[in-house]
Amino acid sequence: MTEPVKKRTPAQVGRYARTKGARFEREVAEAFKPLFPDARRGIGQTRCAGEVCDVEGTPLWIETKFRQHIDLQKAMVQANRARAVKHDPRPPVVIWRKLRARSLCVTCHLGLLTALWTGEQLNTTHGSSTLVHLDFEDWLGIVRRWLDRFVSQGMVKPALDEPKEPLYVHDPYR
Repeated sequence: MTEPVKKRTPAQVGRYARTKGARFEREVAEAFKPLFPDARRGIGQTRCAGEVCDVEGTPLWIETKFRQHIDLQKAMVQANRARAVKHDPRPPVVIWRKLRARSLCVTCHLGLLTALWTGEQLNTTHGSSTLVHLDFEDWLGIVRRWLDRFVSQGMVKPALDEPKEPLYVHDPYR
């Protein structure tokens, strides 16, 4: 005879969702550490929703999503609203993965992708409302190329923590 399945209480379901999201935010922050050593989970949102982006310490406003059904348009609107409330100039990016999927994906505005590719300074006026979706590793390669260009121009300082691998520190006020 099998035991009856116990239903989770709403508090248990909510706690599970929060820990799943926090774990995913930490994973994304770790993926950014080779380029941005200050990348970390933005824990201000646990106190007051919309206080900070999901991953801090980068030149981007990063919103993360880890669920089965992801509305990327809605996630981008959420990121833009939160940026507007904070008057934050960083361009929004949604980093996401569907449940039980292995690879991370990135959604951003076409204008941001163009600016990264051509080596422009990042800002919120990259125009295009067209959203593009890329594999995270491909997108990270484009960001690495953009950073290398700014380091060579002296606009971003290289970090000297680990000489074996190039690490960079972004200075948004320079």
